[in-house]
Amino acid sequence: MKVIVIADDFTGALDTASQFSKIGIPTVAYPSARKELPQVDGGVCVVVVNSESRHLQPSEAYARVYALSRWAMGQRASILYKKTDSALRGNVGSELQAMADACGRSAPIYFLPGYPRSARTTVGGVQYYDGIPIAQSVFGRDPLEPVAHSDVRKILASQTSMSSRVVARGGAFPQGGGQAGIYICDSQEDADIQSVCRRLPAACPESPLLLAGCAGFAEHVAKELLLALSRGGAGQPPPAPDSLLIVSGSLNDITAEQLRYGKERGIPAFQLHEDAELAPGYVGSPACRSFSEQVRRTLREGRVAILETAGVGGRREAIPKEQFVNISESIAMLVQCILTGEENYAVAVFGGDTLQAIIDRLFPFGIVPQGEVEVGVPAACAMSHSRKNHVIISKSGGLGQRDVIVKIMRFLHITRRD
Repeated sequence: MKVIVIADDFTGALDTASQFSKIGIPTVAYPSARKELPQVDGGVCVVVVNSESRHLQPSEAYARVYALSRWAMGQRASILYKKTDSALRGNVGSELQAMADACGRSAPIYFLPGYPRSARTTVGGVQYYDGIPIAQSVFGRDPLEPVAHSDVRKILASQTSMSSRVVARGGAFPQGGGQAGIYICDSQEDADIQSVCRRLPAACPESPLLLAGCAGFAEHVAKELLLALSRGGAGQPPPAPDSLLIVSGSLNDITAEQLRYGKERGIPAFQLHEDAELAPGYVGSPACRSFSEQVRRTLREGRVAILETAGVGGRREAIPKEQFVNISESIAMLVQCILTGEENYAVAVFGGDTLQAIIDRLFPFGIVPQGEVEVGVPAACAMSHSRKNHVIISKSGGLGQRDVIVKIMRFLHITRRD
């Protein structure tokens, strides 16, 4: 059995990949669909590909996911899984339409957007975060992509003409395939997701089985549908690094509180300003060299440091997507300057766009998932230009517990030196 996952950003890609790798299923993740994808090795059961389509126009996202879905069909995938954002940001409807069109048959898509262990639940087709309708939560105030609707059907209808219906907890599925449309599965606890997974093979015996959802659904797909059929060796723990650089490009309030918690415990932090450290021409300047050396010295002496964009969590005005991408690229260039010459480091990245930029610039080779720190916070090994393996830990801006930085340090066996 082969599973191909198409994610719209790389934090989600790694989070989903870790759900398979942590229970021993051979998994590989590709950070960019812009590069030519290889023929999948016969020993790999799960392939996760990042379409980089979260911030594209719906028509562009459709074209990219359609092409990847056709590629997946050529790989003879048994399951094609469209990874979506747990807060339903991005081009959810147009990408599900692309997956259905690429498969060229009338088949249902089973869409389970909930992630109960991360406080995302779906009740009556309405998405909630911590008991609050998603559009009224922090995600409705996202400065880059605010969520306008809490009803999943309305979100889909804004981008696709495909029909959708809600499947209540324990509700019946269409039997035997041949009934096109999107089936939105309610979930309020993990047992609901488990129940859906156990009923899927009988509901749709055709191949590929078309699924969609976030990492919470993928975790149970791995356990219920794949584990009995795959017997790969579990990934080895990441090597213990000498230092940890925490890089945040997220504007989410949840990340802001996590950074605040880390700083209150004495972790030194460096702020990045758009008119200084993130300005065009800064990288390579004498000021950049001085700043980079200061951060390096902090890492060598104290083992851990935070890089954060100034104003995180307090910014409420809309940010043009192009500007946000430019900021992410500037952060990646600065991180490269800081880590050049360092031997054994780990990087924890908060925010999908920032992660993508850092991976593209520093780690151009394959990414191998290596488990997770906690729900929604996966770890992976990545190879740098110097052909050395480094630990990469990532999370979306809206995921993770308040003390996630402390947990990351514990996971990596890093103790701060005063």
